[in-house]
Amino acid sequence: MTHAHWPLIVLLGALASSVACDSSKKTPKKPTPAKVDVSHSVCEQTVNKRCVGDVEAFEAHVPNIQTVVRATAPQKSAGDFEIIWIAEAVRGVSKDHRIRASKGTLDKALLATKPAFVTYRGGLTRPTKGWPSGKYRVEVHVNGKLLSAKRFEIRPPKAAPLGLQLCTVRSGEGCAEAKLAFAQHTPLIHAVLKTETLPKTTGKFTVAWIAEDVGKATPKGHQIAKSEGVIPNFKAANGKTVTIAGQLSRPKKGWPVGKYKVLFDLEGKQIGAQSFKVGGYRVKMPAKVKTP
Repeated sequence: MTHAHWPLIVLLGALASSVACDSSKKTPKKPTPAKVDVSHSVCEQTVNKRCVGDVEAFEAHVPNIQTVVRATAPQKSAGDFEIIWIAEAVRGVSKDHRIRASKGTLDKALLATKPAFVTYRGGLTRPTKGWPSGKYRVEVHVNGKLLSAKRFEIRPPKAAPLGLQLCTVRSGEGCAEAKLAFAQHTPLIHAVLKTETLPKTTGKFTVAWIAEDVGKATPKGHQIAKSEGVIPNFKAANGKTVTIAGQLSRPKKGWPVGKYKVLFDLEGKQIGAQSFKVGGYRVKMPAKVKTP
């Protein structure tokens, strides 16, 4: 059985410590292990060092999964913590497979004068081949004791519907979220055509991107880009579900605001077309989360 490759992004606060010198030259006492209270969340997005929601299930296309741990400890506390990511029941890996662990110590500089909370953040990025679906958990250990565990699920990709979809993120054979309007900063636009009806040809297709009306940036109807390909085993595939995809990257100077279209042709016979817009609307940003 092979293990999936698990890239990791872990963001931890700087670890600080200070040791007071005793003028009487007495041996300093060892710090008392911390009695720590922990609040713990799992999410896709953080704002102001806090999770936006506490998520129990993620779609397969999410780029990263994060955890935020807020540890409240008494004055002059000392202690070690460990955040452990575990594949509890995931196809392709052994049960309770330990994906990754990150270690640190309670920030004594912040706890030197009064009881306080310290925030630690860590996360996993989506593997190159996508998230294996299944059940996971992330554990928080302080001074060797399990203080918190959060379980979450990664769902398998949804079956793509028939037809032509546009999106910024692929999921399985389709789109993670179909759109017809995109922001000017969008780095990449995907076009995915899933069909069961194809004309009798050799299987050679083209995907053309057209600027229908983008003002003075380029003439109306100008072809921006075109890609070509061949449907594998086309004769055997005819009559069955076939997926054809293309993509268009953001120009160096950014997307001109306006109307666009993508066309799918099979040896000159149009098999799919979809218009879309870029810019000209406001993107809704997540609300700010107040910190205590």
